[in-house]
Amino acid sequence: MAGLSAWYIALVVSLLGGLMLPSMVGAQAGFYVTPSFSFSEVYDDNLLSTPSHAQGERQEDFISRFSPGIQAGYRSTPLTLLGSYSFDAEVFAEHTEHTAAQARQRASLDWTYLPSRLLTLSLTGSYLRTQTPRDINVTTGVDLGRALAQTYTAQPSIIYQLDPLTTGTTSYAFSQIEVSGGVTSRTHSINLGLDRQVTPGDSVNLGYIFRRFDFDVGETTTSHAFTLGWTHKLAQLTSLTLRAGPRFSQGSIEAEISASLSQQLQHGQLSLTYTRSNGAVTGVPGAVNVDSVTATLAYQPWRFLKVSAAPQFSRSTGNNFDTKVYQASLNGTYQVNQWVSVQASYQFSLQQGSTVSLASPVGSGNGDIYHNIFFVTLAITRPYRVY
Repeated sequence: MAGLSAWYIALVVSLLGGLMLPSMVGAQAGFYVTPSFSFSEVYDDNLLSTPSHAQGERQEDFISRFSPGIQAGYRSTPLTLLGSYSFDAEVFAEHTEHTAAQARQRASLDWTYLPSRLLTLSLTGSYLRTQTPRDINVTTGVDLGRALAQTYTAQPSIIYQLDPLTTGTTSYAFSQIEVSGGVTSRTHSINLGLDRQVTPGDSVNLGYIFRRFDFDVGETTTSHAFTLGWTHKLAQLTSLTLRAGPRFSQGSIEAEISASLSQQLQHGQLSLTYTRSNGAVTGVPGAVNVDSVTATLAYQPWRFLKVSAAPQFSRSTGNNFDTKVYQASLNGTYQVNQWVSVQASYQFSLQQGSTVSLASPVGSGNGDIYHNIFFVTLAITRPYRVY
């Protein structure tokens, strides 16, 4: 631990030293480097995501988290290429067996090119390695406890302006999820869309979505969804988007639905979204149907203070699998100056239904899983134009 602590100190000193150099940021095109560092104190009341009926087995702890990172790349009007990398080093106060220099790693690549004013080409890619698979289960919210998991994603896309009122979009997305003790899944999806502005306040959309889920246990699921969408401006600051259609999968017909209502506030934004689609749960074989309702409020009462709240409900259903997850997050960020901020956040989740455990079969038991996590974070970030 002494060597690890010395390494932390050296890293922090070097990053803070770089942050204090004169800034060379400008609005013009050029190469940029953005180092960052954050320190968090975390309280987790259910480290292993233990069901509530096993109260004596629930474990809690305080965690010190160190998160250095860097982003570098080139920015200009026709071309942007950015790469980033960061990791979390965590020190547990009581459960020292979970202490790790790289408890979580993240990397991303973003490329955008505009060869003409009508055509936009883009490519995004990401990598995440974590000891908490719930970091990957963003859509379903399913909590698997602690296990080593990693995911790779890549998504190229093309957007073309066919005429002043019509836009065509083509994208392909690939993701692979691996988790210790669970199955490996690969997802391929193709999304084709055609948008047409029919009035100043209305636009329509035709869409097609193909998805293929492959699992290393030999199971494969494919689906084809055809959707019709409509976006309507209810008022100057209010908009409604509806998109729905049939989804055909393995001889069955389901609904593919997306609906959202957005309200622009004087100092923030309020939105409500409902989606019904199909997806995969990390480490679990078989595709599932996912219903999700999310409300988001972002508000800035003062210039240096931002607050947000995001309650969410999701239900994932499949073969021998039916899990409901209630989630809520509260966040507050105070901007001390241009580069330093203090953040506080709270995350709550309640999982009901099939108990998902990588150590036992899916649906092997039932029980409510309560999880509360509190964060207090000091974050430092500052961009530099180097050329």
